Amino acid sequence: MHSHDGQTGRLLGLMTFDSIRIQFMKSLLSSLLLTVCVVAAHAAVKLPGIIMDCDEANYEGYWGQSSILPAIIGPTYHLDGNKGRGKSATFTATIPDAGDYEIRLLYTWSENRSTRTKVTITGADEEKTLSINQREPAMTGRVPNALGVFRFEAGTKARVTVSNEGADGYVIVDGLQILSAELARAERAGKRSSGYPAIKMVKRSAPASLPIINVPPKPLKPDAPRAAAPSDVDGKTYDLVVFGGTPGGIALAVRAAREGLNVLLVNRNRHLGGILSSGLRVWDTLYEGKRSPIYDEARQDIFDYYHETYGERSAQYRRCLPGKSGHTNGQFEPAVAEHILTRMVNAESRIAILCDFFIADARRDGSLLETATFQSMHGSSRISVTGTVFADCSYEGDLAAVAGVPYRIGRESREEYDEPHAGATYMGRGSPQTDAERRQSEAHKKLNLRHFRSWQNILPGSTGKGDSHVQAFNYRTILTDDSVNRLPVTKPDGYDREFIAGLEKGSVVEIPNRKFGWNRPQVVGPHNHYVEGDWATRQTVMDEHWQATLGMLYFLQNDESVSPQLRKRWQSLGIAANEFPDNNQRPYEIYVREARRIVGRYVFTQHDGSLPADLDRAPVHADSVGITEWYFDSHACTKRRVPGSLDESKHMLYENTFPGQVPYRALLPKGLDNLLVPVCLSSTHVAWGTIRLEPTWMNLAESAAYATALAIKTRVPPSRIDSDALLRRLAEERIMITFFNDIDLGNNDPHITAAQYLGTKGFFSSYDARLNEPLTEEMQRVWNEGMSALRNGHFDAMAFARNVRQAEATDSSDLKQTRGQALLSIWRRIK
Repeated sequence: MHSHDGQTGRLLGLMTFDSIRIQFMKSLLSSLLLTVCVVAAHAAVKLPGIIMDCDEANYEGYWGQSSILPAIIGPTYHLDGNKGRGKSATFTATIPDAGDYEIRLLYTWSENRSTRTKVTITGADEEKTLSINQREPAMTGRVPNALGVFRFEAGTKARVTVSNEGADGYVIVDGLQILSAELARAERAGKRSSGYPAIKMVKRSAPASLPIINVPPKPLKPDAPRAAAPSDVDGKTYDLVVFGGTPGGIALAVRAAREGLNVLLVNRNRHLGGILSSGLRVWDTLYEGKRSPIYDEARQDIFDYYHETYGERSAQYRRCLPGKSGHTNGQFEPAVAEHILTRMVNAESRIAILCDFFIADARRDGSLLETATFQSMHGSSRISVTGTVFADCSYEGDLAAVAGVPYRIGRESREEYDEPHAGATYMGRGSPQTDAERRQSEAHKKLNLRHFRSWQNILPGSTGKGDSHVQAFNYRTILTDDSVNRLPVTKPDGYDREFIAGLEKGSVVEIPNRKFGWNRPQVVGPHNHYVEGDWATRQTVMDEHWQATLGMLYFLQNDESVSPQLRKRWQSLGIAANEFPDNNQRPYEIYVREARRIVGRYVFTQHDGSLPADLDRAPVHADSVGITEWYFDSHACTKRRVPGSLDESKHMLYENTFPGQVPYRALLPKGLDNLLVPVCLSSTHVAWGTIRLEPTWMNLAESAAYATALAIKTRVPPSRIDSDALLRRLAEERIMITFFNDIDLGNNDPHITAAQYLGTKGFFSSYDARLNEPLTEEMQRVWNEGMSALRNGHFDAMAFARNVRQAEATDSSDLKQTRGQALLSIWRRIK
């Protein structure tokens, strides 16, 4: 501790910013890291008051140390690991002189931090407990934020305790400052320097030129769900009942719990995380930025796991980071995903977890779902629960079906929604053929997304006829070339060489710890029986796919039709022994790419992810609760082909799919008012290809949680909430409801909140917000008209977006006001 009295520590006046910077740089050099930290140097500026580094606190429980983000005081900061509640860190300082003192807690802020970190300040005669949001900056400019001003007598002890009790993320301790209130006021008024540098919380990254260190794999047994006994759940009433422990279900349950709701999360097995815990091994997204807090937190936690477990320069950490191109935006082992996602759920005391149960029955009272009955996967025992709101987050849409919600299976015809790629369609590689297609291809190049430069054309023989076929399934098997972890491959019982030889082989993609994800083979045809089948039927389908997987692995290693070079490569691979060890190394779930799709109050179609002729962005929806950005992507629906084609209905429309807005109405089934369906939502088969990704589902599901909280608060079912009030909350909470090329939701700038919300109202005709550019007179006129229409309740978002496009094309004088300033003014006036 450093203080003025010279007895309890050094006089902080001797510690200049230059010395802090030298100490900081020495630490960085020793760890071979680069600091991405913006520092405005003020030589010889003294840091006043009592300063305590994190090392000077007394800790209860295990706390780790990190330097992933730039520490404000000293080279590192302490973190609780986001687990093991009951931990604390206590600073104790002796106050030299009587007076009023401002107390400041220093920490590194990030999206995976706790929003409710408990801090208790204790003086001679006073104790005060606060809750702080460590996702928000600890500083305003260069001045640390205050926990408050407290009166102390000379020689008394000031104690500040930081606890992770009730935390909903990582709790961070970097340091403490105790400063006279007079000096603190002068700093905030700009009359004196605080002595701190300007800090930007950007992760440090090791230079690519540094050699990668090979670190041996470390065993990981994922946390088990904090499962309730069925008898503890039976007959209970919950604010929210979520069926499906998928990433979407987890996002919905966790956010609802953090909003104060009592939640029941029901899963059909004992492993939370859906396909992420069953081998998907990658975040399927073309967008690298932040899109919703729970998704952002989970993604960052996986990065942090590899960094903290293996180190900055480890092969594991480097492998888990996003690559520059392709499907490489964050690779991870299934066990790590399960560990992170389960830990998120277990941390929420308001979530009760019921494992190994499926939905068996439901009771309705008109348009309200009242009771859901779940049956054990391993017997006939049943339990029933009531709920105010229900959510179906399963991949199959089982709860919605049991509740009597209308749904669709398979492909619409081309004529039904005028979708060019609907129905029976054969695709071949080619190039844009029309002016409209060339416009789409050129416009797509400007998007701030990952790009795949490929175009597919519809081939002759494509009838566009609809049917009940869904796209192919397969297991996402994890292989390894590590002889210690590799299981031998033997010829499976019932091996059918001719059948196996006719299947797609696929390729493998490396993930951390010398493992590889394998995205094949697909058994097209039998998979259709899975969709509406009971669990015995589904198990038969899954068994058939697993037998094909084992058979294909044996084929690739042994069949003479496979080239010697390729055989040798496959012979180096085997199934990873330490993945899915309690299921004989078989993933817990098969990859169900498509099952039921509810019939909702809006049907999301191919047009909603396409570029209209009269706009430079996809259609605008005034009730958007999330975005799509993946390309229209369908795997084979049948094995039929025409010359030069892929399997029927297989398409990847890389250059003619655009980020879309998903309306809240698409999550609301027809005829049922208190059920939300953010996974098997209302869309066509073609449009499903841009929806069916975990980041999108987590985005939508977290929005559904906020909708549920609003419904509970206002005592109406989710179908009757004020959807505009929901959108305002989503914009404030940094849920992406409008995609822009030039907006980062990690920035707390209020102009971004305004743009997100007004983007759902048609205030932008393209994907460029251009918030810092001057506002033109014509845009001011049109935006003011839009504001008036919004306030009067007579508003057509699409029509207004067309007016905005015309205004953008009109020559007009620049004003002194920026576009962002104008939007913020409108936002504040219509709130």
